[in-house]
Amino acid sequence: MSFRDIVHGSVFGLGTALAFSISPVFVRLGLAEGHTVHIALTVGVTAAFLAYLIILLLFDRPSLDLRPVTRAGPIGWELAAAVSIVTGSWLRYLAMTLVPLAVVSALGRVNILVILLLARREVTWRVWLGGGLIVAGTLCMQF
Repeated sequence: MSFRDIVHGSVFGLGTALAFSISPVFVRLGLAEGHTVHIALTVGVTAAFLAYLIILLLFDRPSLDLRPVTRAGPIGWELAAAVSIVTGSWLRYLAMTLVPLAVVSALGRVNILVILLLARREVTWRVWLGGGLIVAGTLCMQF
């Protein structure tokens, strides 16, 4: 991995963090104005689909051709990911109606342990320690 890859990956990661940190604020505003969790999620998933479609049309049109996919494996994994994302978003929206946004966002960072458990590579003790510190910090916010 080159230094340039690390810099680009870090910039994209920070952009991800920024986008994901702004999103719940907008969701909370919509919920406060009377939308139900289900309407908010439906609007969000539909908007995400349209945004992805525009990205594919503008930047990666060949990906829209599914004919070369000869087995359902890749599509099955993507469908499983989509169900996971929608389920997580639905639960996040429900949580945002009950507790402060900072708590919901912090609890979402506990996902690092699940990612580490499911990682298909060697995970060092430093990575486990970092994940444990994230969880400990999250728990501190609760009390």
